Amino acid sequence: MRIAWRWMAPWCLMVSVALAGGEDKRAEAARALLLRFHADKAGCIEALKLDAAHLDNALRCVDRYARWLRPAQREPAWKSAPAGIGADLFQREGSWWLAPWRGGALERAGVHRHARLLAIDGEKVAGLSRDELAARLRGAPDSVVCLELRIDRDTRSPCLLRLRLAPRPVEWLGGRSLRIRRFRSHETRILLQRMIEELGPDADKPLRIDLRDNPGGDLHEALDCAALFLPPETPLARLHPLDGGADSMARAPAALPSYRMPLWIEVGKDTASAAEIFAGVLQYHHRARLLGKKTFGKCVSQADFPLPDGSRLRLSNLAVRFPDGGGCEGRGLTPDAAAEPSATP
Repeated sequence: MRIAWRWMAPWCLMVSVALAGGEDKRAEAARALLLRFHADKAGCIEALKLDAAHLDNALRCVDRYARWLRPAQREPAWKSAPAGIGADLFQREGSWWLAPWRGGALERAGVHRHARLLAIDGEKVAGLSRDELAARLRGAPDSVVCLELRIDRDTRSPCLLRLRLAPRPVEWLGGRSLRIRRFRSHETRILLQRMIEELGPDADKPLRIDLRDNPGGDLHEALDCAALFLPPETPLARLHPLDGGADSMARAPAALPSYRMPLWIEVGKDTASAAEIFAGVLQYHHRARLLGKKTFGKCVSQADFPLPDGSRLRLSNLAVRFPDGGGCEGRGLTPDAAAEPSATP
């Protein structure tokens, strides 16, 4: 055993040195990026510990929306197109919640509203991260997962067959009601425009758009969607680069149609980021009435930056303001009227 240890020790030492060198390069690159976009916090950034054990917490001290995205790992084949329960997973006041998709396994089990997630296959979910929960909710197609849910004051324990279902970013909810789940680049605006044409862009009939479960998505897609309801060249948003670049004004493209029907937009505390920009632009121009509850309060955009070890840093790189310079960061949007939740989540 002593001989083996003698030969292994230099190898272990070399691995340790290589790993430490990789962490040093990653920390150096991360620090440079933080200084680029948050120069006003230079003293704080220089003092941060940016090793793997402290990086996530350190980032949030500077940028509340920042995330360290580790290199993608090889996964089983079924995970490249995973099956699941058909629901959005989100956190509210320290608890995990599910918002069912139309046609998903959860809705088929009779859950049509937001439900608080208590346990998965008999194990409590308190203290688990989003990634850990997502891994437990996903699985091979037709495999079974049992949940414990709280809906209002009732507790339910449905067992579901996991299904492959990728909801479109825009859904028809019946009548003249649509839900925009996410602003997905080169997709949401096209679908929204197509659905409006199918419903009939009647100038006298209101269109209702549900954004209550929309966490955001692509900023420019959201601006293009807002432009569908405004005259060409209307100023939409003032874009302020956080690295000191010059501001620019986004305007409604002349190539898009301009629909004139009355707009009602449902919002809530889970409406965030690009979804707030979409709703806020239309509210600013008095083009839509917002119904529901105050929104999350995130008027910044993020971008991903590669690090030397193959991981990525997601940082706020752009503050988004309305044409008069106002915004929703830290404040959210105040609805024009309260509204009772509709039947769909």
